[in-house]
Amino acid sequence: MGKFIPLMNAELTAAGMPEIIIPTVYRIDYIDALKCLTRDGEPATIIRAMERVRLWSSGLDGSDYDALKAYLELCNAFRSEQEYILTFESKKWYYGKEKRNNYSLRRG
Repeated sequence: MGKFIPLMNAELTAAGMPEIIIPTVYRIDYIDALKCLTRDGEPATIIRAMERVRLWSSGLDGSDYDALKAYLELCNAFRSEQEYILTFESKKWYYGKEKRNNYSLRRG
């Protein structure tokens, strides 16, 4: 299971697309989706999970460490407790121009 993301990120980078980051709070969802693929031969779950986390990852900008860390904390990215979900704000919020609606990546 551990080689899936590095291989996928290599392909994304080669295509000029942003890499996917699996935050701590999304780890269980990611592993469950991989189990559906490897044990049940069901690719739809991992596709949905990767699309959700791809949308979240594509909005990250590492040029300002403090802003990025604050954004990750806001998104619950560092949380490991199951009662938290990964959330994300629009890029406009990230750059401090305007606060937008909060979107959640729901489990399931």
